[in-house]
Amino acid sequence: MPVFVASDNVELVAAFPETLGISGVFGISSPHFYMSTTDSISAFNVRDPSFPVLTDTIVIANFENESMTYGERVINGKLRKFILVGIDLVKASPTEEPQHVNVGGGEMIIIDVTDPNDIKQVGRVSDVPNSTHTVACVRETACRYAYTAGSRGKYSIIDLTNLSAPKVLKTLRSPASRETSSSSVEPATSGTSTTPATACTPGRAVQRSSTSSTR
Repeated sequence: MPVFVASDNVELVAAFPETLGISGVFGISSPHFYMSTTDSISAFNVRDPSFPVLTDTIVIANFENESMTYGERVINGKLRKFILVGIDLVKASPTEEPQHVNVGGGEMIIIDVTDPNDIKQVGRVSDVPNSTHTVACVRETACRYAYTAGSRGKYSIIDLTNLSAPKVLKTLRSPASRETSSSSVEPATSGTSTTPATACTPGRAVQRSSTSSTR
C-alpha cells in the first residue's frame, strides 16, 4: 500500500491549465517560471504566486525532456537569460502503449528568455555523441558550459560562449564509469579547445523551491 507524505507548510494556492506538463524551472533574477510540455515551452510571471500569468509560449516538440535547466550570464554588458532543453527522443511507442524508449539523444536547444514576453529559440547543437536527456550548468548565474546526462559511461561538455552557436567542447569518461582510464578524454566532433580537463568536473545541481504551483 502506498505511503503518502505531506507537509503542513506547503499548500496549493493556484493552478494554470497546461497541456501535459513535463518539467519546469524557476528563473533566478526575475519572478518567472518556465514549463515544458509535449509540444511547447511557456513562460509565466509568478510574482503573485496565487495568480500566475502566462507571458509567452513557443511551440517546440520536446517529448522526451524530463528536466530543463535555467542559466544566465552577462554578455557584452547585458544580462542574458536562457533555458537549456535536451532533446532525447529516439522512438515513441504507439498511443496504446504509454511506455517509450529513451536511448541515444544527441541534441540540445537554447531558448532565450531574457524578455519573458518574447521567448525564442536562439541556438541548437545536434552532434552530441551521448544522451542529452538532461543538461545542466555548473553555475546557473554564470552559465558558460553545459554538461550532458551522458550514456555508455561518457558525458559531454557543451560550450555556450556563443548562444547562437553552441558546440561540443569535449567528451569524457564519467568518474562513475567502471571503464575509467587515462585515455578517457575524446576530441569533440565540432571543435577543439585547450581547456584543461580539471576544469570540466561536473558540479552539483541546485534546486530552487516555491510554495506556488503554476501548472
